Amino acid sequence: MKKVKFLTLTVLIVLGFPLYGANISEYSVKAAYIFNFAKSVEWPDDAFDNDHSPIVIDVLGQDPFGSALDDAVKGKKVGTRALSVKRFESFDPEKADDLKKGHILFISSSEQDRVKEILKNLKGSNLLTVSEIEQFPAMGGTILFDQEGDRIALVLNKKSAKKAGLTLSPELVQLSRVYKKVDAKRVKVLFFEGVNQYINGKVNEAIKLWEECLEEDPDNASVQQNIDKARAKLKSIKSLN
Repeated sequence: MKKVKFLTLTVLIVLGFPLYGANISEYSVKAAYIFNFAKSVEWPDDAFDNDHSPIVIDVLGQDPFGSALDDAVKGKKVGTRALSVKRFESFDPEKADDLKKGHILFISSSEQDRVKEILKNLKGSNLLTVSEIEQFPAMGGTILFDQEGDRIALVLNKKSAKKAGLTLSPELVQLSRVYKKVDAKRVKVLFFEGVNQYINGKVNEAIKLWEECLEEDPDNASVQQNIDKARAKLKSIKSLN
């Protein structure tokens, strides 16, 4: 098993990792990440049966962790919730509902030829999907463990997280490289439709169109400026009435 250097002391402190030695096994690091994802993600209330239901971590495919994942969560809680680990040897579409009952799903490299099929069958669930399969965010997965030399980096698909109804902590977002796949043509069309609505005095309609732009391109500063300007105008109008 490869040895990797952990990230930085800042990362350890912010995400609450224990301070290990200079070198630890790759999958001990990834197991620690997964435990901290449980602390850095908020699921909808209806993702749990009750306030004490556990956070379920599923491993799909050949398990690379050995005992590392079990050790990482043993005896620990996130709030009132314990953590449990379940394993599925391979993907069976007829048993997709069993996976949907979980909260974090690690998709093993053994399943790389079926990733799109797996994610398609899991649509509508509240799963935080995690993998080390190349191009995982581009296929619709949420978090990729990426290797940068002897370091593990995170690549985050915020759109996938939003579709799953997940709220990510600012720290997790800040420490990740955000995956972006922007439909520039759609953004342009929505932007100018919004401009047209704004010119015609339909400010609320303009804001809705520009918010759609941001869903496609979350870091578009020009669109955000237009939304801020439009909201300020609505506030000014209300103050006059």
